[in-house]
Amino acid sequence: MSEPPPTVYLLDGDDEYAIAELLSGLTGKLGDPTTAEMNTTRLDGSNATLDQIETAARSMPFLAARRLVILTRPAARLTTKPLRDRFLKLLSELPPSAAIVLVEPGSLTKDRREGKLHWLEKWAQTAGPRVFYRHCALPRGEAMTGWVLARAKAQGGVFTPQAASTLA
Repeated sequence: MSEPPPTVYLLDGDDEYAIAELLSGLTGKLGDPTTAEMNTTRLDGSNATLDQIETAARSMPFLAARRLVILTRPAARLTTKPLRDRFLKLLSELPPSAAIVLVEPGSLTKDRREGKLHWLEKWAQTAGPRVFYRHCALPRGEAMTGWVLARAKAQGGVFTPQAASTLA
């Protein structure tokens, strides 16, 4: 028997394209575009209340196996320990019919050299297979040139290395 899919997806980083690809893959698993749209809720943590997030996450899917909640800037309003604890309790108790994607533009942990992880990253490390975490960082330097070449090839195009380097 296969492992159930994660119920929480935590994505952060400055590579908006990689994040958009991951989100597209998740919505694609909901079925046809109309069904996917009916079962997807997009919220912004800067103005959504915890009650709104909980209502969206606990809603039953309609004609699909799962419901998807995409929450951008999840920690924006969770500034006190009681709010954070309530949010983490919600994440820990999500039913298998729900998936919540937490998208943080930029890095949750600002300076990893200090060894102090953001509270969401700490939680994700201990939550086990119910959580999928990916830091989506833009490639830098030569890696960006390689990324441009690979993307062009995947789309059926061709760049010279010099042109890819200039574009990068």
